[in-house]
Amino acid sequence: MWKNVLILMTAAMTIALAGCSSDDTLSDRPSSQADFKASDVPVVLSSIAEAPHVDTRASIESDDSGNFEVNGLRIFCLATKQMENGKTFPIYWNDLSDNSYSVWLDNIAANAVMKTGSDDKLYTAINWAEGETYYYPTGNAHAYAFYGIFPKADVLSHQANRVLARTKVDGHTDFLWGAAEDTVNADAYSAKYFREHPKTKGVAQIDFKHLFMRLTFSYKAGFDSLTQSYVPATKIAIKRIQLTGVADSVVTDIADKGDHSLQGTVVSQIDTTQSYFLHDSKDAKVDSAYYPKADGSYSDIDGAFIVPVPEDGHNYGLTVTLLDTLGGKTDIVQPISVPVVLADGKKFQAGHSYDIKLTVYALKKIILEGRLEQWVIDDSAFKQTIGEVN
Repeated sequence: MWKNVLILMTAAMTIALAGCSSDDTLSDRPSSQADFKASDVPVVLSSIAEAPHVDTRASIESDDSGNFEVNGLRIFCLATKQMENGKTFPIYWNDLSDNSYSVWLDNIAANAVMKTGSDDKLYTAINWAEGETYYYPTGNAHAYAFYGIFPKADVLSHQANRVLARTKVDGHTDFLWGAAEDTVNADAYSAKYFREHPKTKGVAQIDFKHLFMRLTFSYKAGFDSLTQSYVPATKIAIKRIQLTGVADSVVTDIADKGDHSLQGTVVSQIDTTQSYFLHDSKDAKVDSAYYPKADGSYSDIDGAFIVPVPEDGHNYGLTVTLLDTLGGKTDIVQPISVPVVLADGKKFQAGHSYDIKLTVYALKKIILEGRLEQWVIDDSAFKQTIGEVN
């Protein structure tokens, strides 16, 4: 039941625990679900009360160590293993009652902040957005895993063994997913685990990755054979870029006990007929005139599409609007449609950034080529395609 509520970017986030509990011992075996309550062992994500504002309406970048900053994460803490005291308490992730031990933290707002540790190295800490303090449960009954998404889901579906998120696509907002799971230690993560493993310093690491891909753009003037120069093409500017055939929304597997390989993936795309205009790094629609240089070199367009990896057999398309200033007049040229087709053997991948190279000709023609940049490098991603005004 639905309930409202671009590299592989690995972000080292800390979930730190402090203190020990006098009422959370091995002998403190719960007899009913009502016995589960918060211990005095807090889940501490950051000691900083406020995160700096970060423009999240664009691609989220990380440093070489995977550190990044973003406001608006959503964190889940779900029971994943039954410990000795919890053998008679099965795990159902669709149990959303107030004292549910299965879903201990559900869709809690948090912010990622880069901090400098005692070793003078940067790390990414998590702050609870509302300044609350959360604690592990008493009873030593279950071990937990943490899951995180960005941005907030529009709709959540809690099933007994699965949590799904339906999220609107707008064409320019990054999409992250992360998890902190320990599949080796039976008691991780729990208050008991961290009491018995002091060398961990109470830290669990949640690694995030991009679930969407990114398309960026560079452009240059095409060589004019009649004048033997690039000058005629410098009078033709790129005015707008639109990506077509994109999903309206996606369904993401946040956590999955039935098929662990599915979690952290986009499992379905809904209404793949939408089109989105290119937005720049300030979240404004690109509507300027980008004129090519007269030397035929490439320039970059400030902006990117951040979209789901297209499903097998589905291609995106580009619609490019040009501005013609040849002959001393300024005219909007009929939009040109160009298919986005990968070279043989190439596949789009989540977490990859693809730079689409546009060559603009005075004959009001565009040729699309491409290279793949960090976020992972591949200099021959696209099959050359041509669009021109009839």
